[in-house]
Amino acid sequence: MTGLSHSRVWTCAAWAVILFMLAPLIVIFLGSFTSDEYLSLPYAPSLRWYADILNKPRFLDGFIKSLELGVVAALLATLFGTSAAIVLARRSVPGSNALGLVLMLPLMIPSVIIAIALTQFFSHLRISTPYITLFVGHTIITLPYVVRTVVASVNVMPRGLEWAAANLGAGPWRVVWEVVLPNILPGVIGGAIFAFVVSFDTVTLSIFLLNASFVPLPVRLYEFAQTGISPVLAAISTLLIMFTALAIYAAERIAGVNVLFGARR
Repeated sequence: MTGLSHSRVWTCAAWAVILFMLAPLIVIFLGSFTSDEYLSLPYAPSLRWYADILNKPRFLDGFIKSLELGVVAALLATLFGTSAAIVLARRSVPGSNALGLVLMLPLMIPSVIIAIALTQFFSHLRISTPYITLFVGHTIITLPYVVRTVVASVNVMPRGLEWAAANLGAGPWRVVWEVVLPNILPGVIGGAIFAFVVSFDTVTLSIFLLNASFVPLPVRLYEFAQTGISPVLAAISTLLIMFTALAIYAAERIAGVNVLFGARR
C-alpha cells in the first residue's frame, strides 16, 4: 500500500509539472480565439485573428523566408553532419573524439555568443549578404542535431553488414552508399527534420545576422511584440506550435526519439 501511495504521489507530481510547462501554451491557444482587441480568454470563440494574419503580408513574407532558411540549413547540416557522423561512429580518423566535441559545441555555447562571434567574423570578411551569413549561422547551430541523430543510427546498425559487403568486394565508398546510408536513412531524415525545426524557430542568431532584405518570421514576431501583445500574435504562435509539433511527430515516426538518444529500437 505504501508503494502504491508513493506511485500516486509521483504520478500527480509528474502531471503537475507537465501542466505547469503547458500552461503558457494553453493560454496562448485559448487567447488566439478571442474576439476582443486584447489578449483574453474567449467568451465567444472567434477566428477573427486567424483571418487577420492574411492582412499582414510581412508575416507571410517572414514565413516564406523562414521556410527557405530552414530548408537550406537543414540540407547543408544533413550533408555535412551525416558525413561527419559516419566518421565519428566508426572512429576511422585520428582525433575523432576531439572532432565530435567540436561539432557538439553549438549545443553547449549560448547562442548569443555564437551570434556575436559570427557577426565579428563576417564583419572582418566584409560579408553582409543574409544568404551567406544567415545560412552559414543556421547550419552551424543545427549541425549537432544531425550528427547526434545519425551517430545513434550508425551505432545501432550491425557492423557485420559492412564487413560482409567489403568481403564481397565492395570498396569503401560503395559500402557507404549501398549499405550504410540505406540502413541509417531514418536517422538521417529525422536529423534533417530536427535541424529544420531548430532553424525555423531560432531568434537570437537571426537578429544578429539578418538585414532588412531577409527577415525570418520569428524575428518579425519579436519586433511586433515590442509594441504590445496582440491576439494576432497568439494566433500565429498557435499555428507555429502546431507546425512544430507536426514536424517533431514526423521525426519521431521516422527516426524515433529513442534513436536520437542512442537506444535500440
